[in-house]
Amino acid sequence: MAKRKASNLEEHARELDEWFDNEEFTLAMARERLAKAGCVVSLQQLSKWRQTRGWQRLSRQLLEQIAAAARHCQEVEREFGKNPPPELETLIKLHRVLILQLSTQTDGNPKPRGW
Repeated sequence: MAKRKASNLEEHARELDEWFDNEEFTLAMARERLAKAGCVVSLQQLSKWRQTRGWQRLSRQLLEQIAAAARHCQEVEREFGKNPPPELETLIKLHRVLILQLSTQTDGNPKPRGW
């Protein structure tokens, strides 16, 4: 299988991220600005790049959240090593608090940034 050529859009990734983070910025507007900068691209190619970029960002965010959760788990385990484990009732209350915290942290927008 031939190695895929890097997209010329990667040279403009930072600008594109800024443009698409502005919800009023359309693919057509981005294509026009890119053309002025000497980067000619089809709307289909730009759309595909934007979708791929969104999934990459979402994946990176998810991995960062998993890593943070793993660090928190290590801290809890370390504390349990210093102190006796809590009773079951205390663990259930802690579980409820964590669920409430997680439910209030969502921003109501399931789409990744840059969509």
